[in-house]
Amino acid sequence: MMPSLFQEIWSCPYSMETAPGYGEDIDGGASPSISMLSEAASRRKITIVGGSIPERSSGRLFNTCCVIGPDGQIKAKHRKVSIFE
Repeated sequence: MMPSLFQEIWSCPYSMETAPGYGEDIDGGASPSISMLSEAASRRKITIVGGSIPERSSGRLFNTCCVIGPDGQIKAKHRKVSIFE
């Protein structure tokens, strides 16, 4: 089965001015976007490449892509910094 793929910055407007207001705490568990992807992946038993969302961590903003496995857990995470700096 093919994984589901999301585009870059799919969870909010693609704007440097508004992105900070959409930052989510992925590691702290306060990420509605990743929670939704995790639920969908585990319900359908698929892998989801979550495109990217604005992630707030350690006082910084990252353009972060998570790969969610069929068990609903984050299997990989890539943080792209340049878009917000």
